[in-house]
Amino acid sequence: MFTCATGGFLAVSRAAGEPLAFAAAGAQASRAPARMRFEVMDRNGDGEISRQEWRGSARSFDVHDWNGDGRLAGDEVRTGGRREDDFEQADHTPSQAERYMSWTERGFATLDHDRNRRITSDEWHYDRETFLRADRNRDGTLDVTEFIGGDMDDDRGDRFDDLDVNRNGRVERREWHASDDAFVWLDRNRDGVLSRTEVVGEGDGGQGVPSAGREVTVVVDARQRWTDAGLDVRAGDVLTFSSRGSIQMSNDGNDLASPAGSRTGRGASKAPVNAVAGALIARIGNGAPFLIGDRTSVTAPATGRVQLGVNDDYLEDNRGDFEVIVGVQRRTSLR
Repeated sequence: MFTCATGGFLAVSRAAGEPLAFAAAGAQASRAPARMRFEVMDRNGDGEISRQEWRGSARSFDVHDWNGDGRLAGDEVRTGGRREDDFEQADHTPSQAERYMSWTERGFATLDHDRNRRITSDEWHYDRETFLRADRNRDGTLDVTEFIGGDMDDDRGDRFDDLDVNRNGRVERREWHASDDAFVWLDRNRDGVLSRTEVVGEGDGGQGVPSAGREVTVVVDARQRWTDAGLDVRAGDVLTFSSRGSIQMSNDGNDLASPAGSRTGRGASKAPVNAVAGALIARIGNGAPFLIGDRTSVTAPATGRVQLGVNDDYLEDNRGDFEVIVGVQRRTSLR
């Protein structure tokens, strides 16, 4: 459980028009009174957010524009504000309209069918991602405090894909609409970005349900050792790859590599994999790295989280990135 900062948004320099550093703003914001959600996007200071000011996805804007008037104002930007729709019970996959709930005690009571002051997944009629976001202590149930939220600003109305504007399989701080404290709480591995697992949980009972049938686009930064692909697999699943892009591996402008590796075929003696330098590589969880290169499919050697990187021993002088479409196909039999 965490306490959301009452002013967990970036301070804004009105003279420069640019957000201050998150670290400094986060420390100050936790002590400052909240004026409005999404304050950093209110460039003209009128207390409302227009579509032109919104920096997230169009889909995300529509999520927060409860009355559909093309602007965010009033309770839509009030910290702790919740949409006050009539609560509809459903025993089917909810439509878009049904995703919006009344985050009030009345709404809680509507779902608490056995009146034990807890909502279980069996009593929940809506999308599981919202349930997992609200379940802050990850015990598989919602109590009334978690449900109502108070001034907690966790942006539970947005789906992960609404937040991931650049579709790289992770939510960066510039894509996050809610409080800085919520971001820090969700960022459990403290890498400065939110993976799908960190935002929406690991699936039923926290068992890490693999991502069979899913396909994501991952931007693999050549300066970063590992990039979370946002996919979970089991040993024997088939990973598919479609890769493109070019990276530079030193200050030499001719020292280039594609996902297949260095164009000159050179190696790197201390690279993670004994293969051509600069090639696309992967690992599952904290397992041993293995070569992907220009292959279009690989059988997962272990169970866990998929991570991607480049096969180089020194990353700080690298430039560029690979864009990789990664898919998971379930193994058809156990051997």
